[in-house]
Amino acid sequence: MEILTVIISIFSGLGGGGIILFFVNRHYAEKDKEEAACKEAREAEEQKRKEEMEELMGSMKASLATVKFLSYCRMRDELDRVIDKGYATPAERHFLEDMHKNYSDHKWNGDMDSRMSKMYRLPEHLPEELARHTCHVCETCDK
Repeated sequence: MEILTVIISIFSGLGGGGIILFFVNRHYAEKDKEEAACKEAREAEEQKRKEEMEELMGSMKASLATVKFLSYCRMRDELDRVIDKGYATPAERHFLEDMHKNYSDHKWNGDMDSRMSKMYRLPEHLPEELARHTCHVCETCDK
């Protein structure tokens, strides 16, 4: 037991507490460095995800603009075809109403309301005088 007391006395006298404190501080300093490196890596990863998300949002906006343009073109072409034809069947009306509802739901701007009103004023079937017309050469068959 006396030997143990002597060792403890020597250890205490030589600054054993300082040695222990040195190792404890060293341990936590290394831990702090690891945590700082992990935090930096997380921040870099978060920044990368943010940039990828911004790129994706830009791509989605461009895609939506393309869909908007194509919807407008398709609807305009269909309405012009029906108006030029002079009548709109119930199936065509239903199709154009669905397209117009989608167009309106997105609050897209344009001249579709006036075109739709022209389409609604058209008859649903080919007028009889045009249905009986057999001349494929002229518009009014003046020949």
